[in-house]
This record gives sequence, structure tokens and C-alpha cells, in this order.
Amino acid sequence: MGRELVFRKSEENTKNERIELLIAEVIKRLGDAQIAVLDPSKDGPKDANEELKAATAESKEKVDLSKVPDCQSQPALPKNLEGLGDDSHALDLWIGLGGRIPRWKRGVEINFAAYSNGYAKPEDAVYAARQLNRAALYWNSLKVGVTFKWVARLADAEFVLGYGGDQGNTVARAFFPNANDLNNLFVYKRAFDSDTKPVMWRFFLHELGHVLGLRHEFARIEGGAVQWGPDDPLSVMNYRPEAPMITAQDISSTKAFYNYTGASINGVPVQLFVPDN
Repeated sequence: MGRELVFRKSEENTKNERIELLIAEVIKRLGDAQIAVLDPSKDGPKDANEELKAATAESKEKVDLSKVPDCQSQPALPKNLEGLGDDSHALDLWIGLGGRIPRWKRGVEINFAAYSNGYAKPEDAVYAARQLNRAALYWNSLKVGVTFKWVARLADAEFVLGYGGDQGNTVARAFFPNANDLNNLFVYKRAFDSDTKPVMWRFFLHELGHVLGLRHEFARIEGGAVQWGPDDPLSVMNYRPEAPMITAQDISSTKAFYNYTGASINGVPVQLFVPDN
């Protein structure tokens, strides 16, 4: 069985069938523990509203960092699945824009799961998943046009949180909207340092910005980007010597992006995706 069938879109099977094939293959090679995911009903917060209230209160705090995080290339596999190998790069889901502007269809819900293994300590998996969920709840509260939901089945997820090991000064890494069956959102060792761990969820705000289709605030330097809205040096998509936070400009620009109905922006076509949750 080729992994391309499992990890990429194919007309031969439904998405759930392909993910189930993935699960069966991983179990055969590595054992069922390596593909296990957390259950939000057991591992998540008891009260989502209280979690959001805590996030809102913390969002007003300025938190300095010991070092501004870097942006580096990600590994092809989370640590719990490294035994699979990745010669065909079937799991390398960090994609460039390729002359288009990717965006989810307005109104969709984007499901995510979280691996329970691969971390230095089991409790780190739960902590990271809760921090990602807090970031998701915060984005949801802003009503920008799409929402996120933590789910208990890998087959129901559009992306999965996994530990990527030590990538130096990089905290986390995500992806842009696409048609893949299953994407990876990576969290790295740097995220668990003393200055970043208490505010990990704020770095996930940045990563979920990428999932929404937002580029870095300095994307003009990176190349291949179309500016949307005015410059905002305090944007959650910028890197600064303090923990990132969503600004009023981020909110208005993201809402405008998801309310936009044109076929292109500055001559670059907009490509809409619908998550196959």
C-alpha cells in the first residue's frame, strides 16, 4: 500500500477510508500507541467558556521573550511517526502559495486532533493540545468567518498537532489552506522553554493565522505574497521580542479577507478549499 493514497486526495476512497488506511498502516509498522490521539472530553478543559475568559484576560498582558523565535523548515514527520520513514515526502505538507491565494470557504468548521505520543513527557501532549484549543477558542470568538474544533478521532480531523522535536529557536509551524487529507501542525522543543510555555497558546494564534491563510507580516521580504490591509507591526503574524497577540487590525483584515467574494486579489487568483472533516 502506497502512502500517497493515504495522505493525499484520491478518488479511489473517501477521506475517512484513506485515514483509516493510514491508521492501519501505522499500527502495523509502529503499534497503535503511536497513532493515538487525545480525547477533548477527557483531556480538554472542563468549561470552554471559562477557558476563553482566561485567554481574554491573558491577551491584555505584554509578555517579553528571552529571544525572538526563528522561522525554519519543518521535519516531514512528527516524532511519534518517525519510524515510518518518508522517502516519497507523502507527509511533507508545508506548501507554498504557488501563484494563488488559498483560503477556506467562508462558514466552514476546521477540525483538529492532537497526538498523545512523541513528546518528552506524556503531560506535554495534553498541555500543548489545551494551548492549541485555547488559541482555537480565541479565534472562534472573533467570528472571522471560519471556526476550529478539537475532535477525538483522527479520521475526523483536517489537521493534527504533533511534536517535532528540537528545531532550535522555532516554536511551532503550520500550513496554508489546501486539499490534503491530513495536515500537520508542529510544536517544537522551544515552545516548552520557560519564557514561551506559559504563553504557548499565543504562538498557536500565529500558527492558526497561517491555517486561515495569513502570511507573515514581513511576507513582502519572503516573496510571493499579496498585501491585504494596512501594515501592522504589532500583528499576530509578526515576530517581536514579546508573545504574539491578535490586534484589532488583524481582526478587521481577516474578516474582510473571508468576506471577500472576488475571484482574484491584485491579479492573483483566490483558491477556496472546503475541509473534508
